[in-house]
Amino acid sequence: MDERPEYTPWVAAVWVEPQYRGQNVGRALVSHAAGSLLQAFQRVYLCARAARHDFYARQGWVPIERDVGEKRLTVFIKDAR
Repeated sequence: MDERPEYTPWVAAVWVEPQYRGQNVGRALVSHAAGSLLQAFQRVYLCARAARHDFYARQGWVPIERDVGEKRLTVFIKDAR
């Protein structure tokens, strides 16, 4: 995210084609990406539109900033346990 270069690493550009949505594919992709990163880093970041807030919150992502940048994205974190 250009507006927050101090945050790294990011889970980004995860996309599920419409015909596969609602089948937990997105959840599995995000979980795998975050889990891989959390093996090497203490914290990972993710940004999303407000409409996706609940999707990420249900997976344990915690919002730390809202309305960031031109697209008014929410920045989430997930910490290693």
